[in-house]
Amino acid sequence: MRALRTQEMGRGMKGGVQVLETKWWKENKSIFDYITDVSEFLGDVKEQHLSKHEWSFDDLLFRDCFGIYLCRIEQSYRSIEVLLYLGHTDDCFALLRKMYEAIISLAYLSTDSRGLSRQCMDYELVYTIRLLQFRRAITDHLSDGVVSKLDRIFSGQFTEISQFVIPNQAQPKCGKDLLELKYCDNWTKIDLATLASRVEMTLAYQTTIKFCNGYVHPRSTLPQDFIRRDNLGYPIAFDANPNPDYNDIHHIARDTTLGLLKVIELIYPIVDLEPREQHAILLNKWNEIFFSEG
Repeated sequence: MRALRTQEMGRGMKGGVQVLETKWWKENKSIFDYITDVSEFLGDVKEQHLSKHEWSFDDLLFRDCFGIYLCRIEQSYRSIEVLLYLGHTDDCFALLRKMYEAIISLAYLSTDSRGLSRQCMDYELVYTIRLLQFRRAITDHLSDGVVSKLDRIFSGQFTEISQFVIPNQAQPKCGKDLLELKYCDNWTKIDLATLASRVEMTLAYQTTIKFCNGYVHPRSTLPQDFIRRDNLGYPIAFDANPNPDYNDIHHIARDTTLGLLKVIELIYPIVDLEPREQHAILLNKWNEIFFSEG
């Protein structure tokens, strides 16, 4: 892997897999080991309890919905782990925001598993709302016949669609009226900040998601460490792997592991399981690693 500077890396074994022993991995080995410990604990909880739980028929939709979000979170977590080994902290922050968006959504979903699961998994309704969101770009170009057909289609889902209409607008009376209204951006019907407040995760929203926004949206300047210049000072290349800042590694590892421990907390009541001792041990270790070093 050419981007990795040879003087900063070696090779070693971790969990039976050969890994790159980067300079920052060696200097923060306890943190990287902890990231793996939390990931393995989630895998154990899934294998021992979620996969073997006797779901009732009414819970199947919630199981699928919960599983989708859990997979999204775990995928982001594992991607962050790999990118952190390689020193790509900017990309880690972008994924961290995505991971926390899914965690907040999952926490909200768990507050009303049956009703919200239907709302989340009704793909036909979700796509209909998306169509209505873009209707202003197309309605001026539609024939009267097409508008009449849309009127009939939307009338068949009038009650469901009306739930997604943003308040303080004229009340729709027929399917055609739905073409003139504004709609919520997602299946929850509310924005992420409000979602976070309803599941007591406002602090996570403020300190993690809002912080990470700067790494998702284009920034006006690039860190100078990314830029390689010629003798005259002109940029000739962008090095994808500068030395990552220790504080960035610390920040990413702290928020990523805490988020996954929160997800495991959400799993316990779903399978009627008392919190396991290992969970408390990992939480205590989290405090030791990220707050004992000052």
